[in-house]
Amino acid sequence: MRVFSREERRSYQYLLAWLIIALFSGLLGALVVPGFSFLFQSMNRFFQSLDNVPLLLFPLGGALLVGAVVYRLEPRAMGEGIPSYLHAMRKGHGHLPFSETFYKFWAALITLGTFGNGGILGPVGRINAGLMSLTSKLLPKERLVKQDFALFPI
Repeated sequence: MRVFSREERRSYQYLLAWLIIALFSGLLGALVVPGFSFLFQSMNRFFQSLDNVPLLLFPLGGALLVGAVVYRLEPRAMGEGIPSYLHAMRKGHGHLPFSETFYKFWAALITLGTFGNGGILGPVGRINAGLMSLTSKLLPKERLVKQDFALFPI
């Protein structure tokens, strides 16, 4: 039986911790994407069932609601999802505020649910990244951030 050195053990613990984080992130994404898709498709079906209202009014109403309410409550929820994630990774050390994620969810859902312009990939990617950022605050930093050992010692 081979006995691992202290550095090897720490490296494997580090690798295992990040493997668990990656699996959790994937599972979370597997819940966020269909959930978001279901909600916005349900909104689309509901608005399509309103026969006596011109279809043009729905995107206009959605834009007014998002602009007047959601973006006023959280201005950082504006814009596309992936660029805000990249900005947080480059400038904010991966920190994505939960309030920004929460309002980004509603802004994207209302926009897409009222036939507004956009796609699902950016918002759900940003929402999943925000939830993982929130999760990372619960993890012990000293075990995951240490870089004084090799990931795969020889």
